[in-house]
Amino acid sequence: MNNKNQKELDFFTREFLSRVRNELDTDRLTYKTLFSSWKAVKKEGLDVYFETTIPEKRLSEVKTFYKNLLKKVFEDLGGVEDLKFHVKSVSVNYIQEKISNEEIESIQEEDKINIFESNNLVLPKTINDDEVVLHQKSEKKKKIIKESQIIPYSDYNFDNFFIADFNDEVTYISKQIIKNEFDFPILFISSQSGMGKTHLLKTICAELQNKNVNALYINETSFSEKATKILLENKVAEKSKFLNFFNSLDVLILDDLQNFSYGNKKSTLRFLFNIIDNRINDKKITIIGCEKGIDELTIEFEDRIISRLKSGILTSINKPTNKDYLKYLDYYLKSKNFDPSLLSDESKEFIVRNHNKNIRELSGGLNRIVFFKKDFLENKNDFYYVRKCFENITKTIDKISPNAVIDTVGKYYKINKKDIISKSRNSSFVVARHISMYLCREVLEMSFEAIGDFFSRDHSSVVHAHKKIKRQLSTNSSTERTVKELSEDIKNYN
Repeated sequence: MNNKNQKELDFFTREFLSRVRNELDTDRLTYKTLFSSWKAVKKEGLDVYFETTIPEKRLSEVKTFYKNLLKKVFEDLGGVEDLKFHVKSVSVNYIQEKISNEEIESIQEEDKINIFESNNLVLPKTINDDEVVLHQKSEKKKKIIKESQIIPYSDYNFDNFFIADFNDEVTYISKQIIKNEFDFPILFISSQSGMGKTHLLKTICAELQNKNVNALYINETSFSEKATKILLENKVAEKSKFLNFFNSLDVLILDDLQNFSYGNKKSTLRFLFNIIDNRINDKKITIIGCEKGIDELTIEFEDRIISRLKSGILTSINKPTNKDYLKYLDYYLKSKNFDPSLLSDESKEFIVRNHNKNIRELSGGLNRIVFFKKDFLENKNDFYYVRKCFENITKTIDKISPNAVIDTVGKYYKINKKDIISKSRNSSFVVARHISMYLCREVLEMSFEAIGDFFSRDHSSVVHAHKKIKRQLSTNSSTERTVKELSEDIKNYN
């Protein structure tokens, strides 16, 4: 194998592992156990072959369970070349050796697993020759336009889109667009990474396409790639064709606007401005997705772009509350045919507390629970197995639940748990309740909102209790000793 081919294979291996790590986010254990041994060993035309030390039976389970993850990673890795990826299980010794051309050629054709055609992992076929499928409103049928590459988002619809308080406003506005009841040229949606922004944008596109609306979803990477190619060719006709294509769309959905600020993209931004400006003048809807709020973009983008974005409706996907996360937990488990009632409230609180960075992180954590579903079906002690699922990736203190705090405080004061979390104003109950809230905040590092949800109190009540105990610690040595002793007991709780 020549150096050029080896470098290309090394690139595929490196990019595959990097993208999988990114998709799994904080789930390092899953990455190490199931994906770290994957290695690209051969490229033949548009076919790329991977090998892994995972046993064949486990590999089949991985391909089934992580179907969507592999689908996304390989689609991104394939890019515009429309590559096809295959994976095969091999022995540990085999993959660690330097594989010769003869060994690669000896791989039997029937043993190759085509990830794009496997029954375990069915991917939508991409469109060759840089074609894009658009639904033309006037013709009521699909029309092929050779401008960019897109995969129809047939799997996206509002029937499988999770809606809760944190995203109800943006969902309502999105549905107004689909109903053709939105009278503004711009919808700007901001959201931190991992909150479902891209899923929402693709859902809007799919719903519009199902209504034969001429709609297109495209992210910054694809847009810039096409724009750069046209700019390098420097042909007036091609530039005009590019602009006219985007101006002709009934609805343009552009994702990851913040990425336009990285690198030298002045010419690309001029393209973008002209498209947005023309679409506003033509009263056509443009939906913008961004991981930054509009005010955060003022330093990075020209005033003329910002002013046009502000001419429409600005909305956002907010940070989910503890209640939202718990609701999503039940929703996600049901979607994976896992009965949420198999998990106690204590287990659910533990999972959410350890995966509350964003929705994507929580989904990754829940995937581990679903993957080990058999343990929960065969055993009643669900909290034990929940902790076991995450024993190598959670902080020691995060393995302790709020119930452990209540239990410890209750034993100390000889008060029943029900009385501590009750609405009773009995002075003994109130003291124990306030100290429990304080310890949940200081020892378990829970948010005020999460503590409020657990105690069925408004978060302002929790803030008040926390401040009260904090003041007493500096003025009352007895309270200081009690809190210190309880803190140690909680940390050693088992």
